[in-house]
Amino acid sequence: MPQLTENELKKQIREKAFARFYLFYGEEKFLVRHYAKLLTGKVLGKEYSDFNHQVISGASGDIEAIAEAAEALPMMAERKCVVVNDLDVEGLNAQNTNKLYQLLEDLPETTVLLFAMPTLEFEAKRSAKWRKCIAAGQKAGVTVEFAKRGTTALERQLADWAEKLGCSITLINAGKVIQMCGDDLL
Repeated sequence: MPQLTENELKKQIREKAFARFYLFYGEEKFLVRHYAKLLTGKVLGKEYSDFNHQVISGASGDIEAIAEAAEALPMMAERKCVVVNDLDVEGLNAQNTNKLYQLLEDLPETTVLLFAMPTLEFEAKRSAKWRKCIAAGQKAGVTVEFAKRGTTALERQLADWAEKLGCSITLINAGKVIQMCGDDLL
């Protein structure tokens, strides 16, 4: 599957048309966390078992643990969700890199594997390993890059959030908030 936009991802999650693999990355770390949580919640449902939800720190680079979790069958559910946070592809040796790509090719239908980068910073355009990982992710499932939003989009986002909370803020005042607090959604 190709690289999805944020709106295409929202639609896919809303329709529960899950891919077997997701890679969420980009400068906007708030959105990486938000959509990782949203996807996980939709995959597992409201009444999920902890057996079907595993979160693994990618800092260890333990591809065997990731593979073991992804290949295990779900317990009394349609599917399981394995979330790997901040896997540094640059730090993997050749053997682990090959294991990773083999895992992506052979993911079970009952597993949704999510690689989320909520804190890890990397430049995909400058790194051959990351470009290869993103290409493998697109072949195995879905990748989404959450880029920084422009000032106008941020102003609208703040106004939308305020409205959902039963408040209101003008776009001018939203712009002032962005000036004082910065252009990062966090």
